[in-house]
Amino acid sequence: MADMEKTKVIETEAEDQSAGVDGSSEKLFTQDEVNKIVEARLNRYKAKKSEDQVAANERDADLTARAADLTARESRLACREYVITKGYDPDLLDIIGTADVEDFKAKADKLAALAKTRAPSYPVIKDHGEVSKVTESDDIAHAFSKAGSQHVPKKDVKW
Repeated sequence: MADMEKTKVIETEAEDQSAGVDGSSEKLFTQDEVNKIVEARLNRYKAKKSEDQVAANERDADLTARAADLTARESRLACREYVITKGYDPDLLDIIGTADVEDFKAKADKLAALAKTRAPSYPVIKDHGEVSKVTESDDIAHAFSKAGSQHVPKKDVKW
């Protein structure tokens, strides 16, 4: 068996030499060399294909993330427009989830209805916390006013 391979190699060398003499520089390869060349090309092709697949997967993931972000922004914007048109407090956007617009609308309406049915347990100051104006005829107001702040001690008190 080894003799047979040696004879093939010798024959291919002889053919290579004779091909070189004829002027045609065609190189002949053994089956092992051909297998190695094919395997190397196949590995390069697989590596390139896997790199392309990884890049495609990354693009798909990026596009999916962008689409989800865009959908979330559109949903939040729709909820914000609803809050503005209804005159609700904009803090509802942070309190209630804005992922589903219809769910947000239903919850916001329920909260608004609940807030209307319950009267506050504290007085509501309509003028944004400014001190209310006191009339001059009020005795307590007169006692604490600056005009009446001049203290006059009693003279007949004995200590």
